[in-house]
Amino acid sequence: MLKQNEMQLNIKKDKEKAEKEKDYDLVKILLQNFQVFNEVEEKKNAERRQKMIFYGKRVKNVDRPENRSETKTEKDCDERIFGGC
Repeated sequence: MLKQNEMQLNIKKDKEKAEKEKDYDLVKILLQNFQVFNEVEEKKNAERRQKMIFYGKRVKNVDRPENRSETKTEKDCDERIFGGC
């Protein structure tokens, strides 16, 4: 009877160990997925940041006095496109 109880206890421990290993593997997969997701988001944010920096530099260039005639030309084009002329 004692050996049977020991065997049942060992079987129970083995099952618990297998479940813990499964859980560990699932957590590992989830962490990898989060890491990939974060890397993709960081890449998107970097691209957005670069676009905004480029846009800011472009706006800064247009605001310079020597480039104001270009601003009028761009404005005229906008007016033609949107029916302002």
